[in-house]
Amino acid sequence: MFRTLVALAALSSALACPDHTPPSSALGRRADENADEHPAEATWTFADQAAWAVDNPICSTGTMQSPINLSGAFSKVYAPTFKYDNLAIGTLSNWGYGPSYSLNGTADAPTFTTNGTTYYLLGFHTHTPSDHTINGKSAPAELHLVHGDASGAAKGVLGFPLVVGAEESEFFAQILGPTGAPNVTSNLLLDNHEMDMRKALTDSGNFKKYWTYRGSLTTPPCTEGKRWWVSGQSLTVSQEQMAELLLISEDSARDVQKIQAHGVGEL
Repeated sequence: MFRTLVALAALSSALACPDHTPPSSALGRRADENADEHPAEATWTFADQAAWAVDNPICSTGTMQSPINLSGAFSKVYAPTFKYDNLAIGTLSNWGYGPSYSLNGTADAPTFTTNGTTYYLLGFHTHTPSDHTINGKSAPAELHLVHGDASGAAKGVLGFPLVVGAEESEFFAQILGPTGAPNVTSNLLLDNHEMDMRKALTDSGNFKKYWTYRGSLTTPPCTEGKRWWVSGQSLTVSQEQMAELLLISEDSARDVQKIQAHGVGEL
């Protein structure tokens, strides 16, 4: 696998949560640490989520804000049919809170289709602890696979709660380890990093059980109109993998939002 280390500034759209095409203000913790040099970039933190609405009112006034608590029967609508056979090729980095990956483009990207619409994989990133809660309980971490249309505009996200299990995750084995994602203070990128995205599905029961709803980005600008699918079966990682993931992550979970016009499990 050919990989090149490049400077963080060379990548214009790799860091995101969960859009994978954010402005520089979405760099979160890294931007805040550079506030003295670039005060306009220090706009939000996870520690002061109430302040998000100052620049982005929808963060507090929206009716389809994510994440939410999920419970009850699994959804039966918008069932995804996956075409994840193609290897993903993109850039692996750390968005300041944990591993992040952005594909080089949508031309040969893994996809899934539902209700006649095709969603192209744009990238993925992690949150610790989980954004969503299930039956009122959070998981140690959550994986977000961000998908969009062919132009690269984010349209939907697959969420996977991460828990510790007996077996090592083949998916996370691709991004952890000595040559894997850097830590939260690193500006290094691993370019042309290949990923077999099918492993995320096989590590979590092939997405047979899920909830789906109308939601939003889980960080500013909190844009609504994003379709969410959250796996009803957690993706399991080994104890060693979870420890390593937490070592290169920082707390990045948004508070659970009130369920309003989300239409959980509805068309």
